[in-house]
Amino acid sequence: MTREEINKIIAKWGQAWVDRNPDAVMALIARDNLQYFETNFDPPTTDWGGVKKLWDIVPENQTDVTWWHEIVLIENNKTLAHAKVTRTMLPSNEKQNIDAAFLFGFDGNGQINYFRQWRSVTSL
Repeated sequence: MTREEINKIIAKWGQAWVDRNPDAVMALIARDNLQYFETNFDPPTTDWGGVKKLWDIVPENQTDVTWWHEIVLIENNKTLAHAKVTRTMLPSNEKQNIDAAFLFGFDGNGQINYFRQWRSVTSL
C-alpha cells in the first residue's frame, strides 16, 4: 500500500469517529486475523464482533468529535500515526482532549487487522 492509500484509510477512520458512525469504522476492520488493543494492559480483542461492540457505544457516549492526524512512520504493513481528538463525553458534557499514537496494521486487502493505541486524555 502507498502512503496515500494508508492516509486515506486513516482519514476515513477519523471521519467515522467524527460522524460517530460505527458502521463506517467497521467497514475498515478485517474480519480475520484481527488484534485490536483497546488498552495496552488487556489482551487484544480478536473478533470483529467484539470490536463492533466497542464502537457501537460511541454515538451514545460522545459528541462534538474533531479529528486530526499525521503519519509518523510506515514500516512493512504497520503505520504509526499521531492523532489529536477532541470530544464531549455524554451524559456528563465533559470536554476532553486526546493526544494519541495509533499503530495500525493492514492485511493484504487494505483492511485494518491490527490496532494499538497510546493516548493521553485531559479535560478541557
